[in-house]
Amino acid sequence: MRHRIRIAAGLAGLAGITALATAGCATTSLDPATPAAAPSSAASNPQGGVMTGHRQGGVLTGHTEPATVTRVVDGDTILAEAGGTQLRVRILGIDTPETVDPDQPTQCYGPEASAFAHDTLDGKTVTLRTDPAQDTADRYGRALRYVELDGTGDYSIAAARGGYAKPYVYHDNPVRKARQIAAAAADARTAGRGLWGACPQ
Repeated sequence: MRHRIRIAAGLAGLAGITALATAGCATTSLDPATPAAAPSSAASNPQGGVMTGHRQGGVLTGHTEPATVTRVVDGDTILAEAGGTQLRVRILGIDTPETVDPDQPTQCYGPEASAFAHDTLDGKTVTLRTDPAQDTADRYGRALRYVELDGTGDYSIAAARGGYAKPYVYHDNPVRKARQIAAAAADARTAGRGLWGACPQ
C-alpha cells in the first residue's frame, strides 16, 4: 500500500510539473493577421506609469500611455514625460537620416527630417504605444514606441508619407504597422517627395 501511495503521489507531482512546463512554453503569434493572446486590462509599465491594452479587429495592438514630448532629438528619437517618468523614445518602424551622431556626418535630408519632427511633435500631448511584436526597450535603454497624435494619426506613417523617413525593420522582425509604413513610403518615393527626390538612392 505504501508503494502505491508513493507512486500515486509521484504521478500527481509529474502531472503538475508537466502542466507548468506547458504553460511556460506557450507562445504568442507575431503574425499581424493572427490575433495574439488577450492581455490583462491594465499592465504595469517597467518604465513608470500604467499602460492599457487595446485591440483593433481582434488583433492586439499594444499598450498605450499618454505622454508629453519634452524634446525632439532627431527625426526618429524624442524625449517624453509619461506618468512622471522621462523616457527617451526610439520611434518604431522608421529610420530618418542622421543628424546627431558624433561619429557620422549629417546625412542628406536629415535637417529637414528633424525639422518635421520639431514641427509635428515639440511640446505635444501624444499617445505612446508599444508593439507586441517588438521589445519594449532597445539595447541602449530607449523605449520603443509608436507616437500617435490626436487628429494627425501615427507619426511613423506621416513621416514616411512625407518622405522624411524610410521603413525600418530590425533583425528581420517587422513591426505591426510595417505594411502601412511601407505603403506610405512607396507613395512618397513614387511622387519623389522628401529624401526620395533630394538624395541619391
